[in-house]
Amino acid sequence: MLQKDNIFYWFGLLFVLAITSGRAQEQFLYSKSLKENRAIQIYLPDDYGNSSKSYPVLYVLDGEYVFDYAKGAVDFLSNDFGFLPQMIVVGIPNTDRNRDLFVTLEPDGAYLNFIQFLNQDVIPYIEEHYRTNPFSLLYGWSSGSGVVNYIFVKTPQLFDAYILSGAGIGPKTEAFIKSELKPNVYEGIHLYASAEGSSFRAPALKKHEELIRLKKLEGLHKQFRVYDQLNHSEVLSQGLYDGLKFVFHDFYISDSISSAGSHATISYYESLKKKYGFKTEIPVGAINEICAKLVEENKSKEAIQLVDHGIKTHPHSATLLATKGEVHQYLKQFKLAADHYKKALQKAKDTIAKNKYNILYKNATSNKNN
Repeated sequence: MLQKDNIFYWFGLLFVLAITSGRAQEQFLYSKSLKENRAIQIYLPDDYGNSSKSYPVLYVLDGEYVFDYAKGAVDFLSNDFGFLPQMIVVGIPNTDRNRDLFVTLEPDGAYLNFIQFLNQDVIPYIEEHYRTNPFSLLYGWSSGSGVVNYIFVKTPQLFDAYILSGAGIGPKTEAFIKSELKPNVYEGIHLYASAEGSSFRAPALKKHEELIRLKKLEGLHKQFRVYDQLNHSEVLSQGLYDGLKFVFHDFYISDSISSAGSHATISYYESLKKKYGFKTEIPVGAINEICAKLVEENKSKEAIQLVDHGIKTHPHSATLLATKGEVHQYLKQFKLAADHYKKALQKAKDTIAKNKYNILYKNATSNKNN
C-alpha cells in the first residue's frame, strides 16, 4: 500500500522518460539563388501526426554534422520533463560549405546567395507544408555562426532566437556590427553565443560580448559563454544544447511557482504566451511532480484538478492517466486507481511502460478485492 512518506518514490516510478526517434524525412528544393538542388532534413515531433498543434522551428546549418544531434537534443529536452516545447527541426546540409558559410562581408559575396536560399526557399517551404507557429530559431557552428550573426545584425526579425557556437568576431565583423546594428529592433530576440576556451575564439567572443553590451540593445535576451574545457568540435553540441535551454529557460517551471499549487502552475504557463508568442502547455513532468507535492500536503482534490487539466491538454499521455491512478490509490480508492492504470496500459506505446502499468493495475485490483 502507498505510504505518505514515500510518495515521491511512487510518483517517480510512474514517470516514464521516453526518448523517441520522432519522424525524420528529406526533401529537395531547387534554389534559384544557388542554381542547384538542395536537400533539407526535417524532423517532426513524435505526436505531430496525432495532434493539430503548431510547433516552433529550429533551423540548423551544417545539417550533415548537426541534424542528428539537434533532433536528439530537442527530443530529449522536450520530453516529459519539459525543458522546452516540442519542435520541428530543419537541417540544411552543405554542398559547397566554403562558398555558402564563409561570410566575407563583401557586397557580392556568395554567402548572400545562401542566405537568400534560406530566406526565400527553405523557410517558406517549411511554413507552407508544416504546422509551424511564429517562433523560430537559427543555429550555426564555426563558419555557420558567421551566417547566423550576419542575419542577427541585418534582419534580426527573421528569427526569434540565434544560437552561435564556435563563434568569435574579427576586426571586419566588429566594424560591420558597429555600422549596421540597429539598437531598437531587438525586443524579445534571444542571442546565445559560445566558443571553446582553447583557441583564439575565446577572446574574440569576449570582444563580441562587450560590443553587444555597449550597443545597449533594448529587450534583447543574451548570454555569451566560453567553455574552457572543450575544443572546437565539442562546442558544436554543447553550445546548441545550452543555447536551447537558455532560449527556453522560463519554460521549465521553478519550485517557487510550482509549490504554490495547481492554479499558479496553470497561470504561469498561460503567461508564457506573452513571451514566446505561442500557447504553451504544462509539461507532463511538471504536472506529475506538482501532483506529488499536493498529495503530500493533503491537497488531493487540487492534485486531481491539475492532473485532469493535464489529461485534457495531453490526451495521449499514459503517464498522466497513471498519475491520476496513483492519487486515487493514495486515497485508497482502489477501483478508480485500477480504472486509470488500465487506461494508461491501453495508451502505453512501449513494452517497458506496458509492463509497469500492468503491474500497477494488478496491484490496485488486488487491493480493490481485499
